[in-house]
Amino acid sequence: MLDNLHVLSTIVLAAHWLIVVGLSLRVIARRLPVGISLAWLAVIFSVPFVGAVLYLIFGGKQLGGKRIARQAFAQRDAEPAVATSRESSNSASPAAGTAGVPLYRQALVLMGMPALKGNRMVLLHDYVSIFDAWVKNIDAAEESCRLAFYIWHEGGRADDVMEALLRACGRGVRCRVLVDAVGSKAFLKGKHVQSLRAAGVEVVEVLPPSFRRRTDLRYHRKIVVIDDHVGYTGSQNLVDPRFFKQESGAGPWVDAVVQIEGPAVTLLAHIFELDWCVETGTAFEAPRSWPVIIEGGLPGGALVQVVPSGPGPHPDAIHQLLLTAIYSARQTLTLTTPYFVPDEAVLTALFSASLSGVEVTGMCQWK
Repeated sequence: MLDNLHVLSTIVLAAHWLIVVGLSLRVIARRLPVGISLAWLAVIFSVPFVGAVLYLIFGGKQLGGKRIARQAFAQRDAEPAVATSRESSNSASPAAGTAGVPLYRQALVLMGMPALKGNRMVLLHDYVSIFDAWVKNIDAAEESCRLAFYIWHEGGRADDVMEALLRACGRGVRCRVLVDAVGSKAFLKGKHVQSLRAAGVEVVEVLPPSFRRRTDLRYHRKIVVIDDHVGYTGSQNLVDPRFFKQESGAGPWVDAVVQIEGPAVTLLAHIFELDWCVETGTAFEAPRSWPVIIEGGLPGGALVQVVPSGPGPHPDAIHQLLLTAIYSARQTLTLTTPYFVPDEAVLTALFSASLSGVEVTGMCQWK
């Protein structure tokens, strides 16, 4: 009996150390930031077997082989449309010597998305103006409404958007909605989604939980595109702050959205179509403006470069661009975010900017 226990304990110990050594080599090979690597190594070494399981679940960026394959096919099918935008007369780069040049070049290499001139941009900084604009544009839609959100929460102004979509669909407008399966879990189980689908609005959940992918990798896009004519993106989810998480005691959420008119709207539509293709398995459909992009754009308009990020290809694109932006600052640097959890690279960049004489100001939610 004792011999059997000794053999069993030896096998278990050997298996533990094989797993520890194997996963440790994997952590080192990924060349993560030092702090993150040390944290994972501590978990793997200190908690037998459980630490290994935690790393396998949360340590990588697994999305599942089939989804990765669909993303690759979608990117391939969408490349001709992106190439057309790069070659159009609206494609341009920032003025030489400005802080935008390194950002533009880096984004172009990472994602292939060009910067397009001739765009009119308006910053909407309160939920009332944001929802008013969304409802107004949806009510004026003639061909298509594309909406993508991490959270859709029933109640208040969010219901106004739902009613506008129902009216648009009744006029024959094609209305499609992408919402995250976890962030919009309550909405997807509620009565409103049933009403939308019954009326013909196409609602698709993104990244439904699966044992084959990490559940904490979520779809955080906030995009609204109407008729490929006007687009919106920013931090505002489809939630009325008067009704959302009031029990948390954090007060009303404050968000901002930029309204875009001009050639860059088709880039937002392009991102939506890529996501739709991946989630539904349908063929990629280029936005209406491809391959003919509005020649010249709007007079005196802004130069806009749209950079997607998230689970999938180039998941660290925004992080890399953020570092480049910080290091490019020469006079002032202002950051606003509800979640300020900087890694070593971001902290070093902020310290370096401050030491070089840049006025660094940060605002984040306290709670």
